[in-house]
Amino acid sequence: MKNQKNAAFTLIELLVVVLIIGILAAVALPQYTKAVARSRASEAFINGAALVQALQRYFMANGQYTTDLTLLDMQVQDSDSYRYQASNYDDNAAGGEGTYYRLHVNSRKSGLPSFEFSLQSGKVWCLASQNDSMQNAVCKTYAADIDHTGNNINYYLVKS
Repeated sequence: MKNQKNAAFTLIELLVVVLIIGILAAVALPQYTKAVARSRASEAFINGAALVQALQRYFMANGQYTTDLTLLDMQVQDSDSYRYQASNYDDNAAGGEGTYYRLHVNSRKSGLPSFEFSLQSGKVWCLASQNDSMQNAVCKTYAADIDHTGNNINYYLVKS
């Protein structure tokens, strides 16, 4: 009778494999999370830029901007990650140059940047806090380099 040795993995070998998989997952998960956040922020920027174009078309047709986004010729639905809101910003009281129109792209989840578009005198800027690297990265991706700064905000001139 021949003695056959069992060909199987030992408990130590299995534990080493599980440990290696755990280390790889611990390294990959933060990178995956960052990639998802960048993707969602890029989608929000693209949707915001499309809304800005719709706002400009509305202005050309009606002679003024609207804060009611449902009146535009296109609709962008709020998502579980972002909400879109329009407002007027009066700079006259502070000795500024007049009334700006702003489109706010507000994050609904932590880890995602909020940013806004500012429309004035036919130009569109993406506004990012000087202290928020993710806001600046999103604005810089789709806009020209910093046009000017003020009140701890970087203004990126959006490419048309």
